[in-house]
Amino acid sequence: MLALALTFAWLPACGAKTGLAVRAASPPADSGTPTDSGTARDAGLGWRDAGIPAGRDAGPSPTSSVDGTWVGPLPLGGGFSRMFTFVLHARASGEVLGYVAGGTAFRTITSGRLDGGMLELDLSLVDAHMSRTIHISGFVGDGVIDARTPDDAFTLSLVAAPLTESRYRIRARGPRPVPGDLELAIVTNGAGELVSGGFVDSVSCDIAACGAGVTMLEVRPVHEGPTTYVVGFEAGGGCNNGTLTFTGVLSPVWLYEGMVDEIRCDGTVVATPIGVRISTRSRTDHALAVLRSLGAIADALEAGAPLPDGLPVSDAYLHDGTTRDGLVAAMTAQLASAGEMRVEMGSFHSLVTEHPTDVDPMLAAPFQIQFRDRRTAGPGRVLQDTTTDVDASLRFFGLEGASWLVIGNGRAL
Repeated sequence: MLALALTFAWLPACGAKTGLAVRAASPPADSGTPTDSGTARDAGLGWRDAGIPAGRDAGPSPTSSVDGTWVGPLPLGGGFSRMFTFVLHARASGEVLGYVAGGTAFRTITSGRLDGGMLELDLSLVDAHMSRTIHISGFVGDGVIDARTPDDAFTLSLVAAPLTESRYRIRARGPRPVPGDLELAIVTNGAGELVSGGFVDSVSCDIAACGAGVTMLEVRPVHEGPTTYVVGFEAGGGCNNGTLTFTGVLSPVWLYEGMVDEIRCDGTVVATPIGVRISTRSRTDHALAVLRSLGAIADALEAGAPLPDGLPVSDAYLHDGTTRDGLVAAMTAQLASAGEMRVEMGSFHSLVTEHPTDVDPMLAAPFQIQFRDRRTAGPGRVLQDTTTDVDASLRFFGLEGASWLVIGNGRAL
């Protein structure tokens, strides 16, 4: 089993505020460092204080809703488990849409279904050397899901309070570069405590491990000098361990530079220069709202023409020159050619719903979510499949009032 500590520090450059925002951001306006910083936090402790009611009945309840944020230790085989955070929404058809907060772009729920009180999910785990699907089934009760995988039984608990997901990109530099980015994702509660997280290398396994879970988060603020963040990792089946240290501003793109020092299984020590870039941030309540909006669009398409006026699409929608009326017209034309449509959405990842205050606005990503949108008309007739056809018409979102609506990319061409 691999144990890895990741340490990085913040140093302001030219008076600019560019710190890595690993702490929670609830409410959004509060981006301060948690007052109890400096204490190591084990994964699984933070979520206990994140709004989970005590003494819930784990029995099946056909009338219970699966909509919400669920946290629990997912069995991965060999007696090894890892904390996961799932945001789930059940469509009117019974299809379940799911987002893995802290899962990176390579830990996704590809499909799901709710039938009465019975929940079925397929979780995809991908890295540079492996592709694995874990089937999860369970009964949805009052605040808990009594679930199991082929390896073992476990419990998912409903979290009422919003959680924050922060994501980072890591790239090796120097003589041993990795030809791609490594992705780190961390989920924290309103107190800045660790809930779950993941670290994935989708290109190679040169640094630390192909995939790992975040097990510890420590923040060390100081009055003068850098603020240091320590992130611990653990991966099953490995014997490497090491430390990653990030300090200072490197460039407008790679904001931090540092070093990873690995102690490998044979006892050798390998040092690799690295760069770190702040990527994106989101919240679980935002994720649920986005899933509900996309689910409403899928339900409307399956219900057939005419499409309802209340589609969760902004009146100001603009995507590559297409307005809201144009989007609705394109959907209506697709329905006319299909007769009857089946819509399957899944593999949601890379949600962006916040711009951290310590990120240069020029580097901030637009609010969006990436996912698979497959539409079929009868057996064998595929109308649309975004895994093979590029279509981002429903990817970009904006907050209007209290609603997350599809807004397009804002481009006139």
